[in-house]
Amino acid sequence: MTSRTVPLHLATFAIVTPNNNPLYVHSYTGVQDELRYHHIAHSALDIIEERESNVARKEDNFLGLLFSMDDLAVYGYRTASRLRIIVSLGLIDGIIKDSDVVTICRTIHQLYNTASANPFLLLNSNPTPKAEVISPLPPISDGALSLSTLPRPEDLRLSGKMKYGAERLGRLLNGGRS
Repeated sequence: MTSRTVPLHLATFAIVTPNNNPLYVHSYTGVQDELRYHHIAHSALDIIEERESNVARKEDNFLGLLFSMDDLAVYGYRTASRLRIIVSLGLIDGIIKDSDVVTICRTIHQLYNTASANPFLLLNSNPTPKAEVISPLPPISDGALSLSTLPRPEDLRLSGKMKYGAERLGRLLNGGRS
């Protein structure tokens, strides 16, 4: 019996903050499906929170298959800074290897890091008048990023690096479809 290589079809991915706010949602099937993928991402967050509460899996970033819905398999990944990456793959007639999904998630994480490290990308900060006293941020106890260090969703949507990288990833994983 020979094993055959089955191309993956990336339908969408979402990057979500530790506070469950979507930072970036990219759909490869068109704008008409974007609301559907927002719903899928929020549904996946419930399962991710359940899996994160499991003490045995705290050190494992890959959360595995979260659920299957219609024609999609939804996977979860959590970064060290507690950003969540939710990946939806089109179901195929073959086995989807966890190692392939982990590679996709790490690529998306690297893409996010590259885009958010752009010195010209505005972080979620507003200029404060000099007369206003700035209170220090509370310490972060669990390693999560504070919201002031995260890029704004609109800045990520406008980021050329993020958009180009997401499109390039989609072309690599289009599963032989045009």
